Amino acid sequence: MDSISKNEDTLVWAPQQVVEEFISAFNSMDKNLLDQLWASPCVFMIGNQTNVFEKYSDAVDFNNILESGWKYTKINWIEDRYKSEDICLLRFNFSRFSTEEEELNNYTVSHLLRMFGDQWKVSALIMDEKSGMSGVASR
Repeated sequence: MDSISKNEDTLVWAPQQVVEEFISAFNSMDKNLLDQLWASPCVFMIGNQTNVFEKYSDAVDFNNILESGWKYTKINWIEDRYKSEDICLLRFNFSRFSTEEEELNNYTVSHLLRMFGDQWKVSALIMDEKSGMSGVASR
């Protein structure tokens, strides 16, 4: 996978690093950074339902997630499915853990990333499970 590079004094992340930074921002519940990492609008295709939100922070409900006992999320694995100059599809698996370090949930999703200027941004989440995931795109 590509590495971080400097481009005209701007930090440029490879697609996998954008997803890793997304999980870090999610763990910090940093809605501003989450909105920067996701394109606007952002799309969630979960099972046979598609939801579109103006920004990622409109799609996430941290109160709902915290009520489940969630403390943090960890990526278990990540793989490239497709990559060109301006589009990338990553598939990854992650777990949500409780304050007692117990795995609450395990999900496999795909993120479609697009190049905006010189920055990769997540445009869409694709998930086969019809049940979805608590606190995300469930409003």
